[in-house]
Parts: sequence; C-alpha cells; structure tokens
Amino acid sequence: MNRRGHVLCVLLTLFLLPGTSELGSSDDFNIPPYAERIPAIQLMPNWSDPITFGIAVRHEGKIVDLDYVSTKDFIMIFSGARKHLANPKGVNLFAKKGIQYCDVSYDKAAREHLLDCEGIQNLWKLRYSNNPYNQEEGEPGFAKFDSAPDDYQKALLQQFNIQRLNDFAVGEDAWGLMKAANDPQWITSYSGKSGW
Repeated sequence: MNRRGHVLCVLLTLFLLPGTSELGSSDDFNIPPYAERIPAIQLMPNWSDPITFGIAVRHEGKIVDLDYVSTKDFIMIFSGARKHLANPKGVNLFAKKGIQYCDVSYDKAAREHLLDCEGIQNLWKLRYSNNPYNQEEGEPGFAKFDSAPDDYQKALLQQFNIQRLNDFAVGEDAWGLMKAANDPQWITSYSGKSGW
C-alpha cells in the first residue's frame, strides 16, 4: 500500500470507529434532542476567561454530556439572543431566574451584539482576590487568596455542589451561584467584609 492509501485508511478508521473521532464519542449520537440542556459554571480558568462556562446535557436525571462555551455564547444563549436547544423559545432566562442586569442588545450600525451582564461579571471574584486576566482592573475579588477561596468560602460554595474548584455548578445550582455572586448580603458573608 502506498503512502496516500495508508493515510486514507487511517483517516477512515478514525472517523468510522466509534469513540475515536474528535467529533465525539459514540454516546454523543445517542443523546436525544429532547434531553435537557442547562447552564454549567466552573470556577476554573480557561484560555480566555478566569471562569469556564458550559451547557450540560441532562438525560434521565444524569449529566451525559457537557459542551464548553465562551462567556459571550453563554450570555447570548441564556439571554435568548441566540437560539439553542438550551433555550429554544429565546426567553431571557437570566431575568426569569432573577439574575438582574443581564441583557443583550444589537447595535445595527456596528452590526454586533452588545453584552451587558453584571450577573456574570462577579463570578470570577468568587475564585480570585484580583482578576488574573485583567491586572489593570482595580476592582478586587471576594476570595481570601490570590487564586483560591479559603476553607470558609469553599464551604459556602458547597451549597451549589462545588466541593472542589474544578466541580461544575449545574442547572439550578448555576443559577443560584450567579444570584449569590450578585447578592450584597451573600457577598458580605462570603468575603467577610462589609461595604460591598
């Protein structure tokens, strides 16, 4: 077999064998379209943001898949500005869940969506005392240490099913985490400081 034939066989094998393609495992194809898609938030950094966002797929009571999304996509989907299986009716789920100040508008002149979502902007503060992606920003975080909350703060995060920092708050826990990160009373308790 020549080199070209060998490469073709390898590529066909990668795409035809279940679970070997980068497109996903064979289980991805068994997820029904009616499975519930819900928000997921992880207090871990990624390549562009200090917090990681995703859309979890829950089927028969279990999380069966997780798609990572950018902060912008997360806001667009859950504000209803972008149609998605997680929000097929295009409802502003932030407003519905009591997360204030999370809106998307469209600037026709600039031909782009303008995102204004304070409900998301405070999440990094739960993990950090200073924003690691924007050292110029003088606004402090709520965490006790530079890159982690202390034991008391970690205990408070457990109410959102965050046992370790790499755990995801999913569904109602994610909505609760966003709400708490913007609740002055909860923030005062979490940070141990008054005046927030």
